[in-house]
Amino acid sequence: MPKTINTAIEDVPLARLKFHPRNANQGDFGAIQQSVEANGFYGTIVANKRTGHILAGNHRYAVAQQMGFEKVPVSWVDVDDEQELRILIADNRTTRLGIDNETQLAELLSELAATPTGLLGTGFDGDDLDDLISSLLRPDDNEWETGFDKVPDTDRQPIQQMTFIVHDEQCEIVNNAINKAKHEMQEHPENANSNGNALAHIAKVYVQ
Repeated sequence: MPKTINTAIEDVPLARLKFHPRNANQGDFGAIQQSVEANGFYGTIVANKRTGHILAGNHRYAVAQQMGFEKVPVSWVDVDDEQELRILIADNRTTRLGIDNETQLAELLSELAATPTGLLGTGFDGDDLDDLISSLLRPDDNEWETGFDKVPDTDRQPIQQMTFIVHDEQCEIVNNAINKAKHEMQEHPENANSNGNALAHIAKVYVQ
């Protein structure tokens, strides 16, 4: 049966806490400080009541010291030395195992980028957002072969790649239209991509 091991949450003077001497994670101090400056210090630091060692939030603790905090919110646990190391490693590892839905992330960042504060406090900057959008628009290693019947990298003409960003609701409409058009269209002699031919057929019907 899973259990909750937190024993208490309280505002704790920084002097009672210790940066864990065996923490292998090297956090981005600058990004964390920018987040604290923009968003405030949110969440809690997890620390072992027996040792004062920080198990989660070592770099937020260091930032708080640098910025002159006197106290930070701490969630205490009461564990032995072995469990302390397991939690320390697990917190760092499980964070790294997560992945972003890059399309959704690009939408969120684009929305914030349009605000007066921009991307401040997100850990991203304008270049990061540009790179993310470019990666979403760029076909992967196999897309040229699948979409263009193995068109060589050195000679894709007269084939062109067109990429569009649509909302989830629009995506369903577009897919339905493409599937319907596939039953009505004529294949282009120089384009083996059925989706591209279907989209061209839809556009042709619209402009007639």
